Parts: sequence; structure tokens; C-alpha cells
Amino acid sequence: MADVGGREHVGRRVIATVLRAGLSAATLMMAAGIVAKLASGDTTTPTLELGAFVPPRTPADGLLGVGVLTLVATPFVRVLALAVVWWRVHDRRFVLTALVVLALLAAATRLGGG
Repeated sequence: MADVGGREHVGRRVIATVLRAGLSAATLMMAAGIVAKLASGDTTTPTLELGAFVPPRTPADGLLGVGVLTLVATPFVRVLALAVVWWRVHDRRFVLTALVVLALLAAATRLGGG
């Protein structure tokens, strides 16, 4: 297990990349949606319900919706990435923990109406 430190560093880099990419993508999509709404003169606010985004009333609402969903999905993706990293370093206990957390997040999302 001499390589654990190197793998841990790679794991941290992967998680940082996942979080950075999710935040960046969500920010860009929401900013584009706001700019599109302002450019069109639309001052209404879309409802923040999953069903309200499909189909969106306007392309701007679609961008805003996808941006919010990307922001919400980023923690799910992070936990999934952690499970993969832990699987690769053969830490089965943490893999199981990550899978339980994913199941709880999915159940909470489902029970919460999302």
C-alpha cells in the first residue's frame, strides 16, 4: 500500500474537478438564462419544480432549469466519484458507505417530490 498517498492525491483532484465542473457549468447556464431573460424583456420567474422545466416555457427558462438541476446534481456526482475512487483503492467499507449515502439521497429526493 505504498501507493495509497498517490491515489489519495488523485482522488482529491478528481473530487475537486467534479465540484469545480459542476459549479462552473451551473453558473454558466444560469447566467446565460438570466441574460436571455433580460434580453427578451421577460421578467417572470420560472417555478422551481422539476416538472416545470420539462418542457420549459422559454429557452431562458430551460437554461435556468438545467443550471439549477446541475447545481443540485453535483453533490450526487461527488458521492458517486468518491465511491469510484474508494473502489479503486480497495476500501470496500467506504464504497458501501458512499452507496448508502447515494441511496439515502435518492430516497430523500424521491420522497421530497423532486
